[in-house]
Amino acid sequence: MKNDQAPYFDANKLNIQNRYVAWLDVMGSRSMMTRSLATSANFIFKLHVAAIRANTKGLSLYPMNDGVYAVGDDIKLIQTWVKEAFRQVVLANAQAKDDMTKVFLARAAVAFGPVADGRTLGNGAAHELNSNAQVKDAVLVGAPVVNAFLHERYASPFGVFVHESARTFAPPNVQPWSYGSYMRYWKPGKHEAWISNLVQVLGEYLGHCADQSRELDYGLDRIREHHALAWEYFNEAALRTTLGASP
Repeated sequence: MKNDQAPYFDANKLNIQNRYVAWLDVMGSRSMMTRSLATSANFIFKLHVAAIRANTKGLSLYPMNDGVYAVGDDIKLIQTWVKEAFRQVVLANAQAKDDMTKVFLARAAVAFGPVADGRTLGNGAAHELNSNAQVKDAVLVGAPVVNAFLHERYASPFGVFVHESARTFAPPNVQPWSYGSYMRYWKPGKHEAWISNLVQVLGEYLGHCADQSRELDYGLDRIREHHALAWEYFNEAALRTTLGASP
């Protein structure tokens, strides 16, 4: 039905809160989608399954095509969620055996600051939104949404970058993240077996991509950059040994 009235929205109905926002996505999905719908869909939906399986009380998920935002008040919950999501991706990649074409990479970033979402939107903000919860509940806005998305590029494959907002600010009575710009999910010198497996497969995958860089539309400069980021992120000798030399 045609409606000639200007779309209306009452921003006073927004429930704005300072929260942590993490962005997790499949690396290289744009290139994958132009090469194979089936392959890209396989990786993207597996990531969403991993994110759902990893979810825990206290976090809200907002799926956005090839990735997902997680929003919460506790950065430790974000850390736990990302770790378990990565572990689930490792389980998926294990099914590939030695076929590197069936392996995919993920990475994440986290920011902090004022956000608003459709799920906590007050009644009367817009009539159409009240009757279209599927749309309303998918909306997430705020600077942390942008900062997490844009700064994910500074993360290693299977790494987490912490934006300066989360290193500077925090909820009341909580200290900001004080462990630098990387969020690691293991204790120094104590990592579980799946993390060693993750790094080994990552090294093999980057080597495979270097051999097929033109076909995969994955430039050698980007491959070397991602290897250097991984070398820095997985900064223990035992892990670096499994990562291997730069392609």
